[in-house]
Amino acid sequence: IVFEWLPNVDRIYKLIMEIYLVRECCEFRMEENLLAKLIFLYRNGSMRFQYTKAKID
Repeated sequence: IVFEWLPNVDRIYKLIMEIYLVRECCEFRMEENLLAKLIFLYRNGSMRFQYTKAKID
């Protein structure tokens, strides 16, 4: 994933860290779900951009 073009990569970074955490806890079903979400974001450029949009408070 080209992170330089995305507005805010904090949510993707958090998703990756959650994948590592559930893997360490041997929660393989949860890991599979999170990996599916990451792969979906990787394959879908418009969704990836929408997912990383900065939230307006």
